[in-house]
Amino acid sequence: MAAANEGKGCGTANCHAVGDKWSLAAEVEVNYPNHPPVNADSLYEDCLRCHKTGKLAFGPILHKGHYKEGDNHFTSNPDNNCQSCHQIDLTTGVFGVVYAK
Repeated sequence: MAAANEGKGCGTANCHAVGDKWSLAAEVEVNYPNHPPVNADSLYEDCLRCHKTGKLAFGPILHKGHYKEGDNHFTSNPDNNCQSCHQIDLTTGVFGVVYAK
């Protein structure tokens, strides 16, 4: 796949590695204390079982978290932007999530 941001971007597996401070499980535990427990090795795809569409769709939740005002790990790095998480397939025009570098 030829992507507009080939070689760029963190990808969910790289920025949110299992066991680190920004892992999915750690983020949920800190930011959503009433959320059911999340396995330590859970990934983006696992969340889509409940958060694919509707009121609790994952896209708006993630955008709100990454672009919140105040002390923000994501926006404090000037290299982070939409292409840190998303890519566009130049062949098909499909816009998607980067899972790894």
